[in-house]
Parts: sequence; C-alpha cells; structure tokens
Amino acid sequence: MRRAILTVLCISLMAAAFAADGSDVVELTLEANVQGGLFHGFSTMDSTDSDMARLNISAGNVGDQLRTGLDLESSEAQAVGYYNLLTTGAAQASVSFTLNPLSATIGSTTYYVPFLLTYEDSHGTGNVKVTGSSLGSDEEDWTNELPEAVSGTVLSTQSSGLRWKTLELTVTFNGDANGTLPESDAYSGTVVAAVTTE
Repeated sequence: MRRAILTVLCISLMAAAFAADGSDVVELTLEANVQGGLFHGFSTMDSTDSDMARLNISAGNVGDQLRTGLDLESSEAQAVGYYNLLTTGAAQASVSFTLNPLSATIGSTTYYVPFLLTYEDSHGTGNVKVTGSSLGSDEEDWTNELPEAVSGTVLSTQSSGLRWKTLELTVTFNGDANGTLPESDAYSGTVVAAVTTE
C-alpha cells in the first residue's frame, strides 16, 4: 500500500510540475526559404498560362532556337516563334533584344540584310510591361557594309511574386530590294535576348 501511495504521489508531483510551467503545450516551428528563379528564352510554342510556361521551361523547350526557311524576297511578316520570360525573384528584371542583320559571305564580299522584328503580347501576367512593338526596319536595303546592331528594351517586370510573359515574334524583310541579293543558303542573323536585374 505504501508503494502505491508513493507512486501516486510521484505522478501527482510530476503532473503539478508540468502544469506549473505550462509545458503541457509545446510547438514545433518550421522555417523555410525559396530561392527566386528567372528563366527566359525563345520557343516554338506559345505558353498560354504560367503552368504551361513552367512546363515548357522544365522540358527544355525554351532557350536557343533556330528558324530556317525564311524568305528574304518576301515583304510579308514571317512567324519565327515566341520569347518567354518567367521570374519569381525579388529583383525586377528587364529584357532587351539586340538584332544582328542576316549576312552571307560570297566570294570576298559580305552581304548584310537588315530586318524588322515585331513582338506582340501573347499571354502573361499584368505585372510584366511590354515596351514598344518592334525593333529594326523593313525599309532598309541590303548593304555590303556592316550596319550597327539595333537594340532596345522590350519587357520589364513590376511588383513581386510570379511574373511571366510570352511574346509572339515575326520578322519582315524589304523583299523587293532583296531580289537583287546573290543566291546563297547561308544567310544568317540573330536576335539576342539579354536580361538584367536590379
């Protein structure tokens, strides 16, 4: 009996001790962090929502691209794909395009072909601003002198959180003037997209 009373007394004292300092309730605090991401590149596919944009990026569909079969003798706009930007970082992002004319060296002469790049807001969030609608010109004739590269800001993010935008891209040439270019399947130029953050 003495042993039972002693056991009850010990249990009572332990319960009183826990109750006295409030230790009957404890909590586990969880902390985590998320690294912001910034992804961009050219694509053949239009991203119609942020899930599709993330899927295209993770599947490797966004990055460097090659467009073949363009008609330099046409003055009609020719579709060349899309540009995608997706960011979740705290920093604001700005995207600029630089156009380098198509060129081909035939014999000892190089021929440079300027072009007009038109970009149109296809899909995305309202917190990514599209600046302007085109760069370059489809009114300039081809030349044998390297023209200066044309560049300008095309996108900039605003606010925070998920920000994404898809631009539809077309190019237009001075088809009438290009009818006097020498034959070659080696005309090549670039559109370079560069992102800066602040």
